[in-house]
Amino acid sequence: MDTRKRRLICIEGFDRAGKDTLLRRAGIDWHKDVILYEQPQVEDTGFDYRDSAGFSKYLKKHFARVVSDLNDLLSKPRCVMMTRFLVSDNTYSEMFGREHILENTVSEAKLLEDGIELKTFLLLWENYNEYLKRVKSSGSQVEYTEEEFHKVQQLMLEETKKLNGKVMMITHETPKDDIFIELGAYLDKKVIIKK
Repeated sequence: MDTRKRRLICIEGFDRAGKDTLLRRAGIDWHKDVILYEQPQVEDTGFDYRDSAGFSKYLKKHFARVVSDLNDLLSKPRCVMMTRFLVSDNTYSEMFGREHILENTVSEAKLLEDGIELKTFLLLWENYNEYLKRVKSSGSQVEYTEEEFHKVQQLMLEETKKLNGKVMMITHETPKDDIFIELGAYLDKKVIIKK
């Protein structure tokens, strides 16, 4: 991996698609070369998440912190990985009719101007039933209707295409090794699959 570059890798995707699992594995296998950035935890500030104005106000504060953290981390050549950033933020802004929080704060163009190489990996479920299988096997409750599921995935796909990102379709049975190999290829790193 070229250690002279400043790289930001964003793992995006629908719920239960394996974003955090992929990030944790990268941290174990590539901890010397990759910094994992975990966004600040969402705090219960007492507002209704369906309240557009209240939620927008919270997000502006939250993403100001995220952008500040990323500026610090990428102030010198290194690779930073995180989940849910430009694709997710723009998708959910569109989905719930909220303003695009990051438009005046950060964008792909701004990152490129600053000499930061952005790479997006999007994990999408092949269909709603595959998503339901994963949710049920994990003991979680179904959070999205089928209509919402398709709308979110379509919006995420459109946002990822704008960023020339890598889209990977997954099923309940998709081996995480396949996804990890794709990520390793981008970073010019050998991936050793442990049996």
